[in-house]
Amino acid sequence: MYEKYYPLIFRFVYRRIDDESTAADITSQVFLNALLHLKRYKITKAPFQSWLYRIAHNEVMQFFRRTKYVRKIVIDERLLTELKNEEDASPDYVEQWRSRLVETINTLPLDEVQLLELRFFEQKPFREIGFILNITENHAKVKTYRLLSKLRQRLEIQIPTS
Repeated sequence: MYEKYYPLIFRFVYRRIDDESTAADITSQVFLNALLHLKRYKITKAPFQSWLYRIAHNEVMQFFRRTKYVRKIVIDERLLTELKNEEDASPDYVEQWRSRLVETINTLPLDEVQLLELRFFEQKPFREIGFILNITENHAKVKTYRLLSKLRQRLEIQIPTS
Protein backbone atom coordinates (compact mmCIF):
# COMPACT_ATOMS: atom_id res chain seq x y z
CA MET A 1 0.00 0.00 0.00
CA TYR A 2 2.75 2.43 1.01
CA GLU A 3 4.93 1.84 -2.05
CA LYS A 4 2.02 1.98 -4.46
CA TYR A 5 0.35 5.16 -3.20
CA TYR A 6 3.16 7.13 -1.55
CA PRO A 7 4.14 9.13 -4.67
CA LEU A 8 0.52 10.18 -5.33
CA ILE A 9 -0.20 11.20 -1.76
CA PHE A 10 3.17 12.92 -1.36
CA ARG A 11 2.57 15.00 -4.50
CA PHE A 12 -0.93 15.89 -3.26
CA VAL A 13 0.46 17.10 0.08
CA TYR A 14 3.52 18.78 -1.42
CA ARG A 15 1.42 20.89 -3.77
CA ARG A 16 -0.33 22.33 -0.74
CA ILE A 17 2.66 22.74 1.57
CA ASP A 18 5.58 23.39 -0.84
CA ASP A 19 8.09 22.14 1.73
CA GLU A 20 9.55 18.72 1.04
CA SER A 21 10.35 17.62 4.60
CA THR A 22 7.00 18.79 6.00
CA ALA A 23 5.17 17.12 3.12
CA ALA A 24 7.07 13.87 3.80
CA ASP A 25 6.12 14.04 7.50
CA ILE A 26 2.46 14.65 6.73
CA THR A 27 2.44 11.89 4.11
CA SER A 28 3.90 9.45 6.64
CA GLN A 29 1.16 10.46 9.08
CA VAL A 30 -1.44 9.77 6.39
CA PHE A 31 -0.21 6.21 5.99
CA LEU A 32 0.02 5.68 9.73
CA ASN A 33 -3.60 6.82 10.11
CA ALA A 34 -4.66 4.60 7.21
CA LEU A 35 -2.96 1.60 8.79
CA LEU A 36 -4.47 2.31 12.21
CA HIS A 37 -7.98 2.71 10.75
CA LEU A 38 -7.88 0.15 7.96
CA LYS A 39 -10.73 -1.79 9.58
CA ARG A 40 -12.96 1.29 9.15
CA TYR A 41 -12.41 1.43 5.40
CA LYS A 42 -15.54 0.48 3.48
CA ILE A 43 -15.46 -0.58 -0.13
CA THR A 44 -17.44 1.98 -2.11
CA LYS A 45 -17.62 3.18 -5.69
CA ALA A 46 -14.69 5.49 -4.95
CA PRO A 47 -11.27 3.88 -5.30
CA PHE A 48 -9.10 3.06 -2.28
CA GLN A 49 -6.74 5.89 -3.13
CA SER A 50 -9.64 8.35 -2.63
CA TRP A 51 -9.82 7.21 0.98
CA LEU A 52 -6.11 8.01 1.28
CA TYR A 53 -6.68 11.40 -0.35
CA ARG A 54 -9.42 12.13 2.17
CA ILE A 55 -7.06 11.30 5.03
CA ALA A 56 -4.36 13.45 3.40
CA HIS A 57 -6.81 16.31 2.96
CA ASN A 58 -7.72 16.13 6.65
CA GLU A 59 -4.06 15.97 7.70
CA VAL A 60 -3.19 19.01 5.59
CA MET A 61 -6.13 20.95 7.02
CA GLN A 62 -5.03 20.01 10.55
CA PHE A 63 -1.53 21.18 9.72
CA PHE A 64 -2.85 24.55 8.53
CA ARG A 65 -4.97 25.00 11.65
CA ARG A 66 -2.18 23.92 14.01
CA THR A 67 0.63 25.99 12.52
CA LYS A 68 -1.12 28.99 10.94
CA TYR A 69 1.02 28.09 7.92
CA VAL A 70 0.66 30.38 4.92
CA ARG A 71 -0.76 28.19 2.23
CA LYS A 72 1.19 27.79 -0.99
CA ILE A 73 -0.28 27.28 -4.42
CA VAL A 74 1.92 25.40 -6.84
CA ILE A 75 0.80 25.80 -10.44
CA ASP A 76 2.28 23.25 -12.77
CA GLU A 77 4.11 24.94 -15.66
CA ARG A 78 2.88 22.11 -17.91
CA LEU A 79 -0.68 23.46 -17.60
CA LEU A 80 0.45 26.90 -18.72
CA THR A 81 2.35 25.42 -21.67
CA GLU A 82 -0.78 23.50 -22.71
CA LEU A 83 -2.82 26.69 -22.46
CA LYS A 84 -0.32 28.56 -24.66
CA ASN A 85 -0.29 25.75 -27.24
CA GLU A 86 -4.07 25.37 -27.33
CA GLU A 87 -4.87 29.05 -27.45
CA ASP A 88 -1.86 29.99 -29.59
CA ALA A 89 -1.45 32.88 -27.17
CA SER A 90 1.53 35.17 -27.04
CA PRO A 91 4.07 34.61 -24.22
CA ASP A 92 3.12 38.02 -22.77
CA TYR A 93 -0.53 36.98 -22.62
CA VAL A 94 0.31 33.64 -20.96
CA GLU A 95 2.49 35.36 -18.35
CA GLN A 96 -0.17 38.00 -17.70
CA TRP A 97 -2.83 35.31 -17.40
CA ARG A 98 -0.62 33.25 -15.06
CA SER A 99 0.01 36.24 -12.83
CA ARG A 100 -3.70 37.08 -12.63
CA LEU A 101 -4.57 33.44 -12.02
CA VAL A 102 -2.21 33.19 -9.04
CA GLU A 103 -3.50 36.50 -7.63
CA THR A 104 -7.09 35.40 -8.07
CA ILE A 105 -6.58 31.95 -6.56
CA ASN A 106 -4.87 33.54 -3.56
CA THR A 107 -8.05 35.53 -2.85
CA LEU A 108 -10.29 32.45 -2.86
CA PRO A 109 -11.42 30.67 0.30
CA LEU A 110 -9.49 27.50 1.09
CA ASP A 111 -12.39 25.17 0.21
CA GLU A 112 -12.61 26.66 -3.30
CA VAL A 113 -8.85 26.36 -3.82
CA GLN A 114 -9.01 22.70 -2.80
CA LEU A 115 -11.80 22.11 -5.29
CA LEU A 116 -9.69 23.63 -8.09
CA GLU A 117 -6.65 21.61 -7.10
CA LEU A 118 -8.51 18.33 -7.00
CA ARG A 119 -10.30 18.89 -10.30
CA PHE A 120 -7.61 20.52 -12.40
CA PHE A 121 -4.23 19.85 -10.81
CA GLU A 122 -4.95 16.34 -9.54
CA GLN A 123 -7.32 15.54 -12.47
CA LYS A 124 -9.89 13.88 -10.19
CA PRO A 125 -13.40 13.03 -11.40
CA PHE A 126 -16.33 14.63 -9.57
CA ARG A 127 -17.22 11.37 -7.81
CA GLU A 128 -13.78 11.20 -6.18
CA ILE A 129 -13.79 14.90 -5.35
CA GLY A 130 -17.10 14.45 -3.58
CA PHE A 131 -15.75 11.49 -1.65
CA ILE A 132 -12.54 13.28 -0.66
CA LEU A 133 -14.36 16.46 0.44
CA ASN A 134 -17.24 14.52 1.98
CA ILE A 135 -19.88 16.06 -0.31
CA THR A 136 -22.05 14.56 -3.03
CA GLU A 137 -20.82 14.17 -6.58
CA ASN A 138 -23.52 16.58 -7.78
CA HIS A 139 -22.53 19.16 -5.16
CA ALA A 140 -18.91 18.90 -6.32
CA LYS A 141 -20.03 19.58 -9.91
CA VAL A 142 -22.21 22.54 -8.96
CA LYS A 143 -19.50 24.09 -6.78
CA THR A 144 -16.91 23.62 -9.53
CA TYR A 145 -19.02 25.24 -12.26
CA ARG A 146 -19.95 28.15 -10.01
CA LEU A 147 -16.30 28.61 -9.10
CA LEU A 148 -15.23 28.53 -12.77
CA SER A 149 -17.82 31.18 -13.57
CA LYS A 150 -16.49 33.34 -10.75
CA LEU A 151 -12.92 32.84 -11.98
CA ARG A 152 -13.85 33.75 -15.57
CA GLN A 153 -15.31 37.04 -14.37
CA ARG A 154 -12.25 37.85 -12.28
CA LEU A 155 -9.72 36.80 -14.94
CA GLU A 156 -10.97 38.94 -17.79
CA ILE A 157 -7.79 40.48 -19.11
CA GLN A 158 -7.62 43.26 -21.66
CA ILE A 159 -5.08 42.34 -24.32
CA PRO A 160 -3.45 45.25 -26.17
CA THR A 161 -4.16 44.92 -29.91
CA SER A 162 -0.86 46.37 -31.09
